[in-house]
Amino acid sequence: MLWIRIVSFRTAMLAAAFSLGCGVSSTEPEIRWQLHPGTVEFYDQPVTIEVPEAATVGVPVVVTVGTFGGGCTAQGPTKVAVSGLAATVQPMDSSIVPFPDLACTAELLVFEHRVELRFTEAGVATVRVLGRREPGGGPFEAERTIRVRELR
Repeated sequence: MLWIRIVSFRTAMLAAAFSLGCGVSSTEPEIRWQLHPGTVEFYDQPVTIEVPEAATVGVPVVVTVGTFGGGCTAQGPTKVAVSGLAATVQPMDSSIVPFPDLACTAELLVFEHRVELRFTEAGVATVRVLGRREPGGGPFEAERTIRVRELR
């Protein structure tokens, strides 16, 4: 039994020394996330904006916008503003603020931002989607229309 305890102690000491020698420490940089408009247009990938053709006054409708990300990106909230027959939808995503020696996986992710819009008057409503485009990181804007009818 004494021999097993000595081996276990030596194994534990070697493991601790190995961990320290490999740069494992408690002083790793803290990962910080930065919120930004989502990438709605990405190279030649199709833009995903789903808006119903018709709605009823006071009844919510679902609008879906797809954004693109990668290994260091996470889906964020979606900003929504509705005034009369005008709605603005801005999907937001978060990316890790780079620091030295950061490695991210090279994958293409699609995040689904779903929101409910409610119009308070009848007519033709305009839904404006704001985001970013890649390459270049420039602004992206698209408009879709919805026919809003009175409740019968």
